[in-house]
Amino acid sequence: MSNKVLVVDEAHAYGPWMHSLLVRLLEWLGACGAPVVLLSATLSGRSASSLVEAYRRGCGFDEPAEVTPVYPGWLYVSGRSGVVSAPCAVSSARAREIAVRMVSVSSDARTGPAAGRGAAVVEELRPLVQRGGCALVCCTTVAEAQETYRLLRGEFPQLAAAEDGLLLLHSRFPAARRLEITEACERAFGKPGVEGRRRPPVSVLVATQVVEQSLDLDFDVVVSDLAPLAQLLQRAGRCMRHDRVGLTPMEGGRAGWVGVAPRLTVLEPVDVRGEVRAPKRWGAVYPEALLTRTSHLLRERGDKPIAVPGEVQQLVDAVYAEDFGDRLESAVDRERLERLDAERVGAVLAEETLAQMTLVNPPMGMVDLSELSRDGALVDEELLTTRLGADSERAVCVFVQPGGAVTLDPEGVSPVPGWGRGGRLSVAQARVVMRQTVPVPGGWLRGRGVAQEVPVSWGRLAALRELCVLPMRRSGDGAWACSVGDRSISFTSEGLETSAS
Repeated sequence: MSNKVLVVDEAHAYGPWMHSLLVRLLEWLGACGAPVVLLSATLSGRSASSLVEAYRRGCGFDEPAEVTPVYPGWLYVSGRSGVVSAPCAVSSARAREIAVRMVSVSSDARTGPAAGRGAAVVEELRPLVQRGGCALVCCTTVAEAQETYRLLRGEFPQLAAAEDGLLLLHSRFPAARRLEITEACERAFGKPGVEGRRRPPVSVLVATQVVEQSLDLDFDVVVSDLAPLAQLLQRAGRCMRHDRVGLTPMEGGRAGWVGVAPRLTVLEPVDVRGEVRAPKRWGAVYPEALLTRTSHLLRERGDKPIAVPGEVQQLVDAVYAEDFGDRLESAVDRERLERLDAERVGAVLAEETLAQMTLVNPPMGMVDLSELSRDGALVDEELLTTRLGADSERAVCVFVQPGGAVTLDPEGVSPVPGWGRGGRLSVAQARVVMRQTVPVPGGWLRGRGVAQEVPVSWGRLAALRELCVLPMRRSGDGAWACSVGDRSISFTSEGLETSAS
């Protein structure tokens, strides 16, 4: 990479583990004199400073320099002099104010004073379904996205029956199917005026965090689970993203009732005491401290909209402020946030410490490049992930047909390349297989046996060797499913799902 330009998009999206690896990489690229471009709309000043300082250290400048990011805008760091330019603000033609409404929902599916999450989503979408428009519902987990999709399909059958009326997008579809859905979303919600794009009069996309980045989608209304503020702002950026003034709904314009101000509804999970509490099913997707800080920040703003881009940098930095707890009136709230912050800091330190134990040495003071090739005992393949502890593997579903044939599709049309043969697959055949792979949590595949092993012909190709095969068979009710250990994995139109027996 020393003679390349490294572009890091969505630089805010990395956790402590990947951030530590990126810092070391920037030190090396600074030492090599390689240009680096960091892009982000919601990067905190603290994170920006650590990345800039890493590059400057690699260039040989140890003394700290003040880094004050501005959004929208840019700043420049010279690898020759180490000078950090003053931030240069850039005017935005898309300045707007986003109306944010907080809706408390029960974090316990069984009890709680707040309304259930599903009921809240239905009520938020009912006016849109009745009067027209396009909405995004952003869920925290794949399982919640699947449940929400099924709920809306039952509540609004006319929506589900319409072409592109109700869509579901998450990571647990086969790659080819996910691409089809992504292309359908771009046709339905993409930038107007592009050939082949047709905005439905009424449509709802239920999705996970995959819509936060890379996809240029535009909705009239966004409903989102509570998330750290940076992620909420990314999702809000999908609301009224493009100019549709002068277009009728038939031409891809907005329904009249929608108005011109973007609206973000945040579903805030609370316990029986009304305190923010992430549902257990969310696991450790987001630190509860950041959820609590985000909730307090948005609550204290009341009905005041968020000015974009004017307030973005200020609010992102405010969420991470060390004195955030001082602003809380309740001693109980301050004490709880203090405890949650300690847990978050502990988790961050644990990831950073592990990263320091596995990183290659920094370029400063290195005299023997052979150190870069050391095969440390701590560098386990499971650590070579973007998210530490992501525990993700790739599986491919094959379908055992009644007559014994094994295919890549439930319909029984596409035979599995190389199945039952020991020859070598061609590159084209390997691509056919890879287009049907699905990322799944590693925990789903614990207890796998011989039935989940790849055919001999696949084992000869590195790209296919580590896949897990899921042989699906029809059950009595017509569903496709297989067992892995004590777990049942099913293949549905909503993607892969699981249940432990």
